Amino acid sequence: MKYEELRSFLLAQPPEKPVLMSFKEVESIVGTLPPSAFKHQAWWANGGHQHADAWLGAGRKVTANLLEQRVTFNAMETETYLPNLNPLSEAINAVLKLQPKWSKDNTEEMQTRGLLIRNDIPRLIEDWLQEDQTLTNFKTKGRDGTGLKTRVPWVRIFTEEQSPNATVGIYGVFLFAVDGSKVYLSLNQGTQNIVGGGFVQKPKEDLTKIVSEARALLSSNIDRNAFNTGEIYLADPGGLGDSYSAGNICSLCYEADAIPNDISLHEDLAEIMRMLGIIGTTFTGEVPSTETPEEVNTTSAFKRLVALTLWAEDDLNEIISSTTDKSPQVVLAGPPGTGKTHVARALAEYLISSEAEEEQIAGLGVIDNAPRIRSVQLHPSYGYEDFVEGLQPRPAESGGFSFETVPGVIVEMAEACEKDGLARVLIVDEMNRANLPRVFGELMFLLEYRDEEISLAHRNSFKLPRNLFLIGTMNTADRGARSIDIALRRRFDFFDARPNVSILRRYYESPGRNNLIGEELFTGFEFLNNKLETAIDRHYTIGHTFFMETTFDKAALNRIWKHQIFPLIEEYFFDQPDQVKEFNKQSFWPSA
Repeated sequence: MKYEELRSFLLAQPPEKPVLMSFKEVESIVGTLPPSAFKHQAWWANGGHQHADAWLGAGRKVTANLLEQRVTFNAMETETYLPNLNPLSEAINAVLKLQPKWSKDNTEEMQTRGLLIRNDIPRLIEDWLQEDQTLTNFKTKGRDGTGLKTRVPWVRIFTEEQSPNATVGIYGVFLFAVDGSKVYLSLNQGTQNIVGGGFVQKPKEDLTKIVSEARALLSSNIDRNAFNTGEIYLADPGGLGDSYSAGNICSLCYEADAIPNDISLHEDLAEIMRMLGIIGTTFTGEVPSTETPEEVNTTSAFKRLVALTLWAEDDLNEIISSTTDKSPQVVLAGPPGTGKTHVARALAEYLISSEAEEEQIAGLGVIDNAPRIRSVQLHPSYGYEDFVEGLQPRPAESGGFSFETVPGVIVEMAEACEKDGLARVLIVDEMNRANLPRVFGELMFLLEYRDEEISLAHRNSFKLPRNLFLIGTMNTADRGARSIDIALRRRFDFFDARPNVSILRRYYESPGRNNLIGEELFTGFEFLNNKLETAIDRHYTIGHTFFMETTFDKAALNRIWKHQIFPLIEEYFFDQPDQVKEFNKQSFWPSA
């Protein structure tokens, strides 16, 4: 196991001293880290996955800084640690125990289930896949419902060639029974079509035809490994559980509290993958839509979000999913010109609009969204009195002045949420420009414990509602971003908003927009940022929005370079003036 070398390295270090390492230094020991290590704090969790045994077995716990790509391995209080040998089995059992507590709402139990389905189980399977180079083309994804929670959550194992999305092709999937009695590992197929933003089950005869043909191809594998070809029962009569049963080619049933150990689960998964290898792309079929049912976001609100931001759907869904956990606050962090504020506003509109659509479907009428989204831009003089509450003088009837408690923006929004029960979004722009502990004050506690009440400076009881979302933006090129209070940082989920040439390309693919420089615009953009990243780091780069205009020609490039981009580069190298000479427009866009 490649992570054992990290364990040996940590054991060789002085046990009483913390070990600080960059991600690159970790990779020099274990090889290339998976993408999830750079995106998700959960990858660095102290337990619940096999690679954590590398540091836990060395008597250390880890804290990770994704923004700076650094980790610190600290000594644990206890000297011994017994590795969890069956984390996948335990995670599956944990989901089954939560199933009887199903709710369509995002209760605490459903939040925990969501983390297991979307993060833990896929990550544990991916860790195992990374150990075998022949299996690295397989991917995993779990869904439990981004908005209303599904009764039958699932985690699927697939290749993009065989099943580009969950409506198409054949794949392996863990299906959890509604009553928590069992989980199936099923070789299944896309059983739903997307019609008008909703799901419609495919004709049963079409599903049956594929089942029969696939079983004929796999008969020896099915018999040899005792896979079941009968119906699967997910305790969901009339629901999606029935359609999953109709699409089942073969399956294994694991009863609750009798889940096999991880070795057996890996063997069963490997057999599913072998069968997928035999099937190949025979049943892939035509992809009817780029939208996927695993992203519950097939509403018009999500389509607008994708069109407005030009971000990849998976990236947007990851942020949306983060707003449904125990602490619904996120930060978009990136260098200048990456559209952080624009994306934050679009996300806010989505979070409110998708709820409004559900309310309209439920017959609750149309709700005005505008007052439910507010923005504040922080600055050095912005304080607690503006954000939470403060005292302000008011003329008294008897003459003179009296002081009254005046609510700040977040208290006003919280009180409005409590009054009408509707969700609201507060956008906190330029977060790193203010003294954040002073701005948030006691709310540092409530950001983490949304269900509890505390006393504020001028009131006895206050609670931060779960349906008040916070979206922050942070400019990583601002040196203040590196000194964000650690306690506050861990209460937000951070997402990278990096310069992205794919977004720039999508922008000019839209009707009415003209890139008169051609392919050189994109290659020069990438060359410029690669050179900046090499000279400084990825936080000091140039965002794509600098290059986004209705018509972008040589005159526009010259103007933007002279008045926006080059002054920014000079600021980046304020203490290294000789370096600035290395950056001239012609070296990146010769024809301009």
